[in-house]
Amino acid sequence: MTISESLVLQDDGKRTVLVIDGPFDLAHGRGKLLVHGRGPIEQLDEIFIGDKAYLSTRKDQWLVTDRSKAESHHLLRAPLNDPQHLLAQIAATTEVTKSSKDPVFGGAATRYRGALAYHALTSRTAEKTRGEIDGYRQDSEGAVLPVSVDAYVKQGRLALVRLDFKMDDDFAHVSLQLSDFGEPVEVTAPPSATPIAPPAKGALAFMTG
Repeated sequence: MTISESLVLQDDGKRTVLVIDGPFDLAHGRGKLLVHGRGPIEQLDEIFIGDKAYLSTRKDQWLVTDRSKAESHHLLRAPLNDPQHLLAQIAATTEVTKSSKDPVFGGAATRYRGALAYHALTSRTAEKTRGEIDGYRQDSEGAVLPVSVDAYVKQGRLALVRLDFKMDDDFAHVSLQLSDFGEPVEVTAPPSATPIAPPAKGALAFMTG
């Protein structure tokens, strides 16, 4: 299938936009994504094969890290931009209600709305990020952080998901579109890559979640 994701994040008045897309085979845990951003790193190539994630900001120069050890350092970000993690979070949506038909991609789709459960929101987040999420929960005076989930199902398949969070001037919006179901995904590991720990700070960490 093809993953097409966009993220708009605003924290302390600073807004960031990221676009992520590429083919991914969820069943076999492999794929390749291209991440576009604005900042010190404008483009990041990612290749996923099993538990390895290969990262490159320049052609023919690759880093490799353990996919399962990576953490998220920002609200509504998946570790290493891993779509399997994001879909697992969405599967944990609570308080789900079914809405009327909505036109999506030129045809009818059924919309489901719910809230992202706390355990899903904090799954594999770094300690500092989890503390920030807990701070938002305290400010909202509720056990559930106000993160809404809108999922659109077309012909029995998830076609589009939108996640939204807003509190005061801070907000996060994630849009994930899935298409080209059943298309083969060819992935080849780079011939050489330098092993690193999962990025935890700096520009590379922001581009990877």
